[in-house]
Amino acid sequence: MFFITSFAIEGLLLQFLSAFAAGFFVTLTVSPFDKCRTLLMNQTGDEFKGLPDCFMHILKKEGVAGLYKGCIPAWTRIAPNTVL
Repeated sequence: MFFITSFAIEGLLLQFLSAFAAGFFVTLTVSPFDKCRTLLMNQTGDEFKGLPDCFMHILKKEGVAGLYKGCIPAWTRIAPNTVL
């Protein structure tokens, strides 16, 4: 509805923009968990005690921005799937 009421966009362009925006918000919600999953899978030994410990480790070392490293490549991977 946002694109229709704000910009009066309809048709194929509306579908494309909506899917692209959906891919963006999916990436924003999934990226922190994806980063933690990758760190947990690649750890050697017992660096992390679990997902919450991994989140805290990233937040202490890199801050909130550390959770979103790699967000743009993930978006370029997810956005075309939602568009198609």
